[in-house]
Formats: sequence, structure tokens, C-alpha cells
Amino acid sequence: DVVDPAVGLSEMVRLGDWVEKGAPLCRIHAARESAAVAAEAAVLGAVDIGPDRREVPELLHERVG
Repeated sequence: DVVDPAVGLSEMVRLGDWVEKGAPLCRIHAARESAAVAAEAAVLGAVDIGPDRREVPELLHERVG
């Protein structure tokens, strides 16, 4: 696969942030409309939004070396 450095996500909210209804979760940079739609679906499928603040999991479990 070829990596396109012009595509990706930016301006992402952080884990545990309060998000107002309708506020963006991130900005999607895509080369094609179809890729933007797929990225949007992936982002929305990866988040869980609810009324209660969640514990932020520890992202680094162990350092090796």
C-alpha cells in the first residue's frame, strides 16, 4: 500500500472530552469523497458517546527496553 501523507484525521477530540451535540469529533482529510464517507463511518463506529464521562484507559501498559 502507498501512504498518502495528505490524508488522515486532525483536530480530534480527546478521550473523555465533553462534546456538544452536533460538534465535530475530528476533521477528515481524504483524497476522494468515497474515502471520506468510509472514514466517517469508521470514526463513528469507533466512538461511544453517552451522557456519563468515562474513565480514560491507560494507553501505555508496559515499556520494553
